[in-house]
Amino acid sequence: MKKYNYIRHFLLVAISIIASSPTINAQVKNIAFGKVVVAQKMDAGKPENAVDGDPATKWQSAEAFSQWIYVDLAATYNISKIRVLFESEEVAGWAQNYFVQVSEDAKSWTTVDSIKFNKKADTEIAKLPSSAKGRYIRLLLAGRAGAAGGKCYIIKEWEIYGEEAK
Repeated sequence: MKKYNYIRHFLLVAISIIASSPTINAQVKNIAFGKVVVAQKMDAGKPENAVDGDPATKWQSAEAFSQWIYVDLAATYNISKIRVLFESEEVAGWAQNYFVQVSEDAKSWTTVDSIKFNKKADTEIAKLPSSAKGRYIRLLLAGRAGAAGGKCYIIKEWEIYGEEAK
């Protein structure tokens, strides 16, 4: 019993140290949450619905092959990963092909990753290159998937993770 209490105490201390570490917590915080979002065109839902933390709300693009949506992070960040939750496969509306782009001025964009032949509605890019640094992060959606190819893109939630650039 004494050995069990020692192990339990050790684990609790280790967890509290890890949880209070600023470098680990920085990776856990969704830096897009509640930020300003701009979309090329929309059919339903406000663009801000994509980053409101509620997958029940969503942004739906207009019916077009290529669409974009971007987040203004209000400061320059080193982006480590993103997660995009598109509408489910049954409804259609996820991007089969899309590009992750960064910018400092929302005018000139640099592609830092491209996703091709995406086969699922919930997409996580585990690690972006170190060049993924910017104030504005854009998804350039180019090629729908799903039932009958889908008519629009539907993003239920878009999460962005990283640390503010120094």
